[in-house]
Amino acid sequence: MYYPEFLAGVLAFALRSRLARFGPVVPLILGAIGLWYFMAFWGGRPYVPVALFFLILGFVGIRESGWTRPFVAAGDASYSIYLIHPTVFM
Repeated sequence: MYYPEFLAGVLAFALRSRLARFGPVVPLILGAIGLWYFMAFWGGRPYVPVALFFLILGFVGIRESGWTRPFVAAGDASYSIYLIHPTVFM
């Protein structure tokens, strides 16, 4: 159930350079509308990765600046926690 969501993130990251011309705003809007639409009218869960693809693509397109630094730091920290969590649980 989580593999399609992970794949959406991988595809968004892999295609970020080709889809960068849309900027961060268009994918973020498409992702938000898609998430709402899929959850409200299409039964939700199976279609969420489509919306997540656009949301992740939008967030990847945001340039780091003064106001985004705390969010980038939180993302970096969460990624490192993600990488070590199997070791901690063992």
